[in-house]
Parts: sequence; structure tokens; C-alpha cells
Amino acid sequence: MKTLRLHMLLITALGGTLFYGCRSSQKPAAGPVRLPVAEVAVQDVPVRKSFVGQINGYRDITIQPRADGYLRSIHFREGSFVKKGTLLYTIETAPYAAQTAQSEASVSRAEAQLADARQTYERTKAMAAINAASRSDLDNATAQLLAAQASLRAAKAALTSARIEQGYTRITSPVDGIIGRTLAQVGDFVGLNSKYNSLNTVSQVDSVKVLFFIPEQSYAVLMQQGGQLYDLTLSLSDNSVYPERGRFDFIGRAVEQSTGSLDAQATFANPDTLLRPGQFAQVSAVTDTLRNALLIPQVAVNQTQGVYSVYVLGPDNRAEQRIVTLGQTVGPMWVVDSGLQPGEQVITDGFHKLRAGVSVEPQTNEPSAKK
Repeated sequence: MKTLRLHMLLITALGGTLFYGCRSSQKPAAGPVRLPVAEVAVQDVPVRKSFVGQINGYRDITIQPRADGYLRSIHFREGSFVKKGTLLYTIETAPYAAQTAQSEASVSRAEAQLADARQTYERTKAMAAINAASRSDLDNATAQLLAAQASLRAAKAALTSARIEQGYTRITSPVDGIIGRTLAQVGDFVGLNSKYNSLNTVSQVDSVKVLFFIPEQSYAVLMQQGGQLYDLTLSLSDNSVYPERGRFDFIGRAVEQSTGSLDAQATFANPDTLLRPGQFAQVSAVTDTLRNALLIPQVAVNQTQGVYSVYVLGPDNRAEQRIVTLGQTVGPMWVVDSGLQPGEQVITDGFHKLRAGVSVEPQTNEPSAKK
């Protein structure tokens, strides 16, 4: 009997201990969670579109020989900058120098013939005045004078042509720019009718032209907005943004059937010659403006299996998860096409503390628009 009473006392004590332990382990109800929020902003947003393009020199000039002959010397370093008028190539001059000398001799002969014809004319004219020469003699002397004058003009023209041809043996740069790799070497026969009818290319690159392509569908929308592109920027192959802004030049006249796009052109200043002909780049331009667009920080957006959502402060500052449809990004902000209203507040951090209905104490003094 005494043993049974002892067991009952132990059970009663253990039960009291467990009850007290359970009560002491219960935590008081949690208060509101302090989290940063940002208000849905309303502002006009420029609509930017990007187009694939290729860089060309402001002027890419092909160096072609205008005189046929063997290449005698090359006067530049490939890939270097050359000034306008810099001597680039020399073609053998001997045949052209000989032609020039022959033309000079022809001029001298024509001048002598003209002097003789003029003397004959003057003498015949004086004799005709005293009837010592016939009218026919005077006419013949006049014709010979006119013929000698014409022969001299022809000889001088031939000499000018010969000198021009000889000048073509010295090929100079037509512009300031970068010269490329030479195609012909010393000793090669060059000329318009030879294998080497093109010797090199000089590109003027203090400014560059970027040829890019606008899809036909984008062109239709663009024309509804006035057919102009604004605030042009250039992104290079390493995704860096070129510091200079571009100037829109034109849109081509027709759609290219093979690509379904129109070519367009923009010009960019290139003072440091960072841009080179042949580079591929991406042209970004403002094509339209979204009026009264809704903006939220990108950090406020959650993505799950392609579905975008945000936590919104609902009535009594309780978190409410809401699916949104997003448009383009603008710096650290995202345009919201649907799902939010102006003036609503979205939570920008601490999502691991959230679930629907959680009470939130909003903090609005943090720069939530920044990442």
C-alpha cells in the first residue's frame, strides 16, 4: 500500500513538471516584421529597342592603281595611321617618264612649227598688201598658221596626259586614316587589268558609321511614332557600352527580302579610335515613350518557374503576394504592365521572413531602388 502511494506521488510530480515545462517553452506572439518597402512610382519611360549592327569607317576608301606596271616600293607600315597625301606605293616610272619626254619633244616641235607658220603668214600678208602675193597664197599661209596652232594645243594636251599618267605611279593616301594589310608585294605587276587591281584600304575612323538592321515589324511600329530614333548608344562584343552617343542618319529605302529587315545607319564619334571597321555591335535607341508607366525596384520582384510576383502591403500593413506582368527594365527599376496600382507599396527585401498575411512594419527611409 505504501509502495502504491509512492508511485502516485511520483506520477503527480512528473505531470506537474511536464505541464510547467510546456508552459514555459511557449513564446509570446511575434510582432510586425520590420522590412524595407518602396512605393509604386509613376513616370514617363522611354522605350528602347536594340538592333544588331556592324561598324564601318566614316570613309573606307579602296586604294586602286591607275597605272599598270611593276610595284617598286611600299612606303608605309601596315595597320598604321597615315595622313592625307602620304606616299603609299610607287610603281615603275621608266615607261611613263619616257612617254612624258616624248610628249615634251612633240610640244617643242609643234612650237617650232608654229613659229615658222607665223613668219610665213606675216610675210605673205605683207606681200599680199602690195599685190606681190596672190590671195590664194595668203589663204594657204593662214591655214598653215591655224594648223600649227592646233598641233601645239594637241601636243600640250598629250604632254599633260603623259604627266598625269606618270603621276599615277605615285599612289598617295586620299584621307587621314588607318591603312590595312597590303595585298601586293614589291615586284608584283599591278594595275586595273591585273590580278592586283586593288592594293589596300584606308579607313577614316575619327568618326564611324554603324550599319544596323530594323525588322520589318519594328519598322511598322517605328513609323507610327514618326520614324525617328533618339538617344543612340552602342554596346560592344564584351557587353561594354561605348561612351559616345550616336547620331541617327537614315533608314534604307527597301526591305531586304532575304532578312525581312531594313538597313539603317548611325554615326558615332570615335576620338580614341576604339572602334574599328568590321566590328559587330548592338545599337540601342529610344523608339517611343510610355506615358504614366508604373515602376518598381527590380529587387522587389520574385521569379518562380517564369512567373513574377511581388509582396504588396495590403490593409493593416499585412503582406499580400501578387502576380505581376513586367515590361522593360529602366536602370534598377522594372516597368509593371499589370498587377499593381499607383501608390501601392511593395516589399524590397527580407522575403524569407514573409508569408501571406504577415504583419509588416514598413521602412521607407532605405534606398530601395538600388540593388
